[in-house]
Amino acid sequence: MTTDAFADGRDKTYQPVAAGRVRVLVVDDEDLVRLVIARQLRFAGFDVSVARDGLEALAALPDAAPDIVLTDLNMPRCNGEQLCRELRALPASSALPVVLMTGGPIDEAWLHGIGCAAVVYKPLPETLPQLLWSVLKMPVTIPAA
Repeated sequence: MTTDAFADGRDKTYQPVAAGRVRVLVVDDEDLVRLVIARQLRFAGFDVSVARDGLEALAALPDAAPDIVLTDLNMPRCNGEQLCRELRALPASSALPVVLMTGGPIDEAWLHGIGCAAVVYKPLPETLPQLLWSVLKMPVTIPAA
């Protein structure tokens, strides 16, 4: 595992959750969806950061330091697929678990091929926090380049 540091000395390398609250980066272009998900996850005990699209999520990574990313598939500028591919290409986030949200059916082979750990369908279930916990307990498979 490659270790890099931010300018302030923090380690940029993804580290699996060890102790404390789990940090989730929620990425969705719809304000109401972000708000509802953030409230649900905060109520379940997660620390939540939000972004409007993949570009904003990538810019937020250093400060958010997420343990897991929950992203919508269809967004302008940088969609969930592009975000997942970008995260996999960066050494500091190559093993960061990503869960895609979508409103329609999705090809599971394609999903794993881009390096996503799981998919959740909208409308989002009340069991979303449990899904994130189950993904965090799974080993992350990094697709071949």
